[in-house]
Amino acid sequence: MAISSNNIQVYTTLSRDLVAEIDKDAKENFRTRSQQINMILTEYYKTRAANDPDTK
Repeated sequence: MAISSNNIQVYTTLSRDLVAEIDKDAKENFRTRSQQINMILTEYYKTRAANDPDTK
């Protein structure tokens, strides 16, 4: 994923078990680990915004 002025790199530490699960899902969906984590976070916040009564 290219870094542009709209993107910020973030570093975090995750458990081995969680990374293994992310890697498994990424492989099944032909994504890299970074792409999979990006998808997970994006979907989480889209869902959260859609279910937030303050945004309706």
